[in-house]
Amino acid sequence: TAPSILSLIQTIKELNERQSNDLDPDDDVDDDDDDDDDDDDDDDDDDDDDDDDDDDDN
Repeated sequence: TAPSILSLIQTIKELNERQSNDLDPDDDVDDDDDDDDDDDDDDDDDDDDDDDDDDDDN
């Protein structure tokens, strides 16, 4: 099994050194993260607005 493990390690090294076909690989990941953060911020803002409305009624 040792030769097959060494072969796997070599293959992994070669794959890691190979360039990606995606022209901007980080762009997709960042967009997903940003979208999630924006959604959370919007929810917080909505909650704050609701609290303000309640204060006006009292």
